[in-house]
Amino acid sequence: IDNIQYMSWYLWVSPIDSWENFNKILKQDHKSLKMQTYEFTQNNLKKTFEDMASRWTQIKIIIEDKKFQQFTDTFKELKKTFEDQQNIQIKSDFQMKTNYVHSKYTILDSWFVIKTANLTNSSFKKNREYFFFSQNTWVLASLNLIFDKDRSWKQITNQDIHPNLVVC
Repeated sequence: IDNIQYMSWYLWVSPIDSWENFNKILKQDHKSLKMQTYEFTQNNLKKTFEDMASRWTQIKIIIEDKKFQQFTDTFKELKKTFEDQQNIQIKSDFQMKTNYVHSKYTILDSWFVIKTANLTNSSFKKNREYFFFSQNTWVLASLNLIFDKDRSWKQITNQDIHPNLVVC
């Protein structure tokens, strides 16, 4: 508790304004985007990612590939969708040795978004979901470290986690 810091942030709530605000942030120029999510089926967002990749944004995605009661294999579909995009790399959560990757966050060059939402149409248009946006550099650095360790199969330590974050 002693190490928690004040930070500026925005909170967007779906279905009111989340899609417009999230997409608007993504359409800005970025060098990189890192994302962990359980589900990614929102087709307009796939198009946005393709546009970002064509502008040389390096995109790295970690997604669940063994969803509970999975009807379609989203991981394989995403790999196929983006197979011609050299700037989009997709990994499953398999290497993380977990049952499910349930984290939902996006890291941009100077922004991060922690959300309750999967990247589905209903998450943006029908569900009550929360999108926490901030530019806090210390939390951003911590999320980058966590993502990079997850992606390279390295153990996360308590020192990696900023005190403002709760990581399960």
